[in-house]
Amino acid sequence: MSAAVEPTRVVVSCVFDQNPLYRAEALLLYGSLIKFGGRLVEARRRAYSVGPLDCVTGRHFERLGVEVITVTPPIEGFPLANKLRMFEQRCEDEDVLLALDTDTVIAGDVCDWLQADAVAAKPVDHNQLSEGEWTSLYRHFDLEAPSVRFRTHFHHLLAPPYFNSGVICFPSDQLAGFSSEWEVLIDSSLGHLGAIDENLESRRYYAEQWSFALALLRRRLPYTALPLELNYPTHAPVHKTYESTKPLVMHHHHQFDNDGLLPAGTLVVDREIRRLNDGLSDFCRNVVWPLRSSHMSTSSYVSR
Repeated sequence: MSAAVEPTRVVVSCVFDQNPLYRAEALLLYGSLIKFGGRLVEARRRAYSVGPLDCVTGRHFERLGVEVITVTPPIEGFPLANKLRMFEQRCEDEDVLLALDTDTVIAGDVCDWLQADAVAAKPVDHNQLSEGEWTSLYRHFDLEAPSVRFRTHFHHLLAPPYFNSGVICFPSDQLAGFSSEWEVLIDSSLGHLGAIDENLESRRYYAEQWSFALALLRRRLPYTALPLELNYPTHAPVHKTYESTKPLVMHHHHQFDNDGLLPAGTLVVDREIRRLNDGLSDFCRNVVWPLRSSHMSTSSYVSR
């Protein structure tokens, strides 16, 4: 493992739009960071709002010590690309960006896994693309196909370096130009799906994620795989190999109600979910659930 990163030089970030669900999830994320994040509670907190934030919600973020920056969508009509805004800003005294989807919560101290010398993300739960489709993408963008393979967590199968973008640890000194590269690859993929591979049209939802993998290759950035603990999906069962894994970051994929996160059906994980729900019950009852229940908008940032 690489040298430890000072928590005060980490920024924990997410992006949301005006949909009340995603704003509520973002508050839950930062509330969990403060309650369960251990040393990471010392990190900076920065969120990006696609469109202006109402005053009431803004005050909730302010009480949590979250700086909120208003942004516009980088690619109109493809809200999954909104997360690119997290990768545009770098301050000189920041070493690591921990970029999170709104539908994640912090269940423990992740500081030992943060690194400033390589991009780190968890391999996908399921590889949605065939080997032939990956070959078509590498060929279209004139990239050498990588030989490295990682195990997926739903089926324990080998897949190319293809990562779930819900939790990304990114060295700040590599941020310059990365979001632009990522945006170009998303835009080009969406504009030429049929020309790249006739089967990709039905996979367009995943263009943001495969373009992240391609951007890493195009910019020749070092990358490594985060373990399942750092991005544990609670919405579907993982392979039996991983059933004893204790999550530090849970990716709930919007699976919660007014009692908290829904059970995952695994003993270890459900114990952690109960601990998290109990610890955040007052905060959720007073802040998160009322906001989630509001109907100010039906806009559409969707995280995986």
